[in-house]
Amino acid sequence: MLRRILQRTPGKGGPDQPATDVNTDQTSEGFICPQCMKSHNSAEELFKHYDVFHESANEPMSQGSSREDLALLRQEMQDLQASLKRRGGSLGN
Repeated sequence: MLRRILQRTPGKGGPDQPATDVNTDQTSEGFICPQCMKSHNSAEELFKHYDVFHESANEPMSQGSSREDLALLRQEMQDLQASLKRRGGSLGN
């Protein structure tokens, strides 16, 4: 499902939509989550985010809370790693 959404992302020249959307004041390009609109640096990052945060909606409710906590921790770690990469730093090296 996410791959279909990425193919139809505005500004990417999808077959069903024009390259620009004149009805919005702000436009976003790149790797934007279709569920929560969070921006990501790469397609791989977006797929990981989607799998962790949005595919879990199909999980049974008994695992939802602990899975959500784990997902939040993973996302925080990924965000910190991405921030360090942009700054040229590393963890413990």
